[in-house]
Amino acid sequence: METASSSGDPKRALVTLTVVPIGPRVLDLHSTAAYLGLSEWTVRELEAAGTLPRLRIPGPNAGEVRKLLFDRSDLDRLIDAWKEKA
Repeated sequence: METASSSGDPKRALVTLTVVPIGPRVLDLHSTAAYLGLSEWTVRELEAAGTLPRLRIPGPNAGEVRKLLFDRSDLDRLIDAWKEKA
């Protein structure tokens, strides 16, 4: 089977590449709220209740980074679990 290009040369095939942008895996509070379609306060409440797991990044002084960060794959699993069963 021959594939012709626009130049007419059967040895040169046109190749189209599609680049799909990959978003960040780790989301901050604002991005998490936007991703879930919820308010930032609701995300905070879900995290405080233990429903929404956050990343706990070790800090420099044996503590942890205070910024709320969430793993997008955890969010996707929660969305799947929250879907209504038909």
